[in-house]
Amino acid sequence: MSARDRGAGEGVALAVPLIGALVELTIRNGYHQISAEPTRFAYLAAIAVVSVLVACFTELGRPRAHWWQILRVGNRLLGLGTWAWIVAIRGAAMGAWVSDASVAVLMGAVAGATVLAWAVSGDARWRRLRPGLLLAGTLFVVSQPVLGRLMSPELVWPAATGVPAPTSFAATSGDNVLVVLLDELNAREGEGLASVLASHGMAVSRRAIDSVADSTAKVIPEIWSGRRFASPKPCSFTAICSDGIALDFARVTASRPDIDVVGFYHPYCAMRGLRWCERLGLPLPFDEAGRWACSMKSRLGLTDTGRCLALQHEPFLQLRTATLAAMWRAPFWRQGGMLFAHLPLPHPPGARPGHTLKQDYRDNLALASTLLGQMVERARAAGMERLRVVVFSDHPLRQPLWCGKPAYQAGGCTPEADLEDRQVPLIVGTLGAAPPDLRDVDSNARVFDLAVSP
Repeated sequence: MSARDRGAGEGVALAVPLIGALVELTIRNGYHQISAEPTRFAYLAAIAVVSVLVACFTELGRPRAHWWQILRVGNRLLGLGTWAWIVAIRGAAMGAWVSDASVAVLMGAVAGATVLAWAVSGDARWRRLRPGLLLAGTLFVVSQPVLGRLMSPELVWPAATGVPAPTSFAATSGDNVLVVLLDELNAREGEGLASVLASHGMAVSRRAIDSVADSTAKVIPEIWSGRRFASPKPCSFTAICSDGIALDFARVTASRPDIDVVGFYHPYCAMRGLRWCERLGLPLPFDEAGRWACSMKSRLGLTDTGRCLALQHEPFLQLRTATLAAMWRAPFWRQGGMLFAHLPLPHPPGARPGHTLKQDYRDNLALASTLLGQMVERARAAGMERLRVVVFSDHPLRQPLWCGKPAYQAGGCTPEADLEDRQVPLIVGTLGAAPPDLRDVDSNARVFDLAVSP
């Protein structure tokens, strides 16, 4: 083998695992579409480029000094270590992305990396083991989307719990259905929101219910599939996987032809048969110098109470504005039918910088209350004499998480008792019919029962 061939092989062997890690981050960003930091992509790409260049340099000739050999070994460990950190260490939370087969591939690849790290001093062994590294990296890249697709069942949505072929009560009785997911809402706020519906002439029933999990990434897949997603991670641009199960939104079919959807964080628009859909997100800001600077400060552990703190909130505020604007564009407001709206309210942050977490939550709650009243007014103005409004949340306000964010941490944020809650509200308001009995609905996993049964 020529020196040039050795250099190329070394470079490819180190680049493939790093590219695999970069692909994993790309899938996550493509699925959620709310990333605001470009550096997580940049540092992986930079490490891959540097590793390839150093590999080619050290392999194009025989080592002429002791430092040459150290550089060669160090470069190999850099590539393997970076890959292991992304795939194995961070993968502990992703542990069972797709299936036992995927875990076997992951663990086999990690074991291979360990062997390679032990064998780096022997060039002959390295050349023999290098194809295994290439295979492991390639399998890592391709296994997630393939297995995610294969393991996700075909689903019909919305569907009543335990009913294999649901028929929508709205499709047969002429009722219109508005399902509103208010993100990060405590159960104690249910009374105020129920009063808003009642003040607009709706008959209302409400209760506090359990949330099936503590984050949107876990809750939404369970609501759609009826299966527990304990450690969810995106495994393709439309699928999310956990513990040997998967939900691929591209394999979900609407149960009626007049469903509109607007939302964020999950790829709702991949569902088939929707009348209309808008899924909002935030592109990676590769062309924004300010975000690069702030992102680098964050990576280096430097604090900044000025522009960087504002930039941390700005993308989400843009997302909120765009999501609310999209909601009003739905055909539902002209044609009726069903609208599912996943809204970033009262989800922090607030619109005015410098406020405490409590102030932001209360401001956002007031905005959500006003918005809910406007929805009922708009529906009645469109002639919807029969209407069902279902309001719920994915999980309560997560004070410890938000108090750990730099913008709130700078103000000495600590969890407060009057913002603490273990449940979420379920509120159903009706026009032209009596509200349903909610005693059998004990968690938000069954919320769509209320959209398909009287």
